[in-house]
Amino acid sequence: MFTLLLFDISGGEIIVVILFALIFFGSKNIPELMKGLGKGIREFKNATGNIQREIRESAEKMQNQISNPLDAQITNPLDQHIESFEKEIRKVETDIHQSSQDNS
Repeated sequence: MFTLLLFDISGGEIIVVILFALIFFGSKNIPELMKGLGKGIREFKNATGNIQREIRESAEKMQNQISNPLDAQITNPLDQHIESFEKEIRKVETDIHQSSQDNS
């Protein structure tokens, strides 16, 4: 018999599940249940597709904002200030390190 890899269900187990469904729900209600299940799966796929589309659009919008030349005029001076602060911090660190070695 074949095995359903997703749930590791063998053919015999599938037959038992089908028989249980026939007994529990009856042969008249199973098509309605499958129709409802299909609608639920379709709605879930649509919702996940919409979420993925919104995320993709937001990412593209953010990327466009970052690549905007006007933003570059703002970020370049900020980057220069950050670099100068980092240089000052490194300079202070080396001064502290040297003074601690001199005191030892």
